[in-house]
Amino acid sequence: STARANSAAYKLRTDIRYAQILAMQTQTRTRIVFNSATSTYTLNRETSPGVWSTVVDPSSHGTYQVVFNTGVYVGVTISAVSLNSGSTLIFDSYGAPFNAAETALTEPASVTLSAKYRLDLTAQTGKVSITIL
Repeated sequence: STARANSAAYKLRTDIRYAQILAMQTQTRTRIVFNSATSTYTLNRETSPGVWSTVVDPSSHGTYQVVFNTGVYVGVTISAVSLNSGSTLIFDSYGAPFNAAETALTEPASVTLSAKYRLDLTAQTGKVSITIL
């Protein structure tokens, strides 16, 4: 289970970075919506002001949604989401991170997986660090 949690932590870090790069490349806001009840997260892109659509996963060509606690991630859950307000991380067209209230992300901001790994987000830059708990 430790190896699966480790893999999930690196997958999440990569997906956060992907959302940030996508926002800068397309000059549109992107967001990651976390759901700790179902241990899932989904990537969305703002197609017009206030209208969000799901990002297409470049590898599967389907909806960009990651489901933990199943398949290769069985036993891995999203145990806590602390993004200052709500469970949504938004990147603007410059790659700056915001919370669900659309205010600049402040520290501490983190997502915890299975109480084993915490992904800490840096305010202003959106840098993600992984901490083993």
